[in-house]
Amino acid sequence: RWCEIITRMLAEGIDAFVEVGPKPVLKGMMKKIVPRGVKVTSLQFDSPEGLEKVVRKLGL
Repeated sequence: RWCEIITRMLAEGIDAFVEVGPKPVLKGMMKKIVPRGVKVTSLQFDSPEGLEKVVRKLGL
């Protein structure tokens, strides 16, 4: 189901994906299924303060 969702997002024109979490779990799988040119990045945090930094970095 996850691959179907990603495929749909690509078809809708999404060209950047950001994973946010303590470890980059999905980034490797994403790089295997998305075409070249689609940006896949991962922002990690290991504390509430780290999460706050990630949120600020994303401009949220």
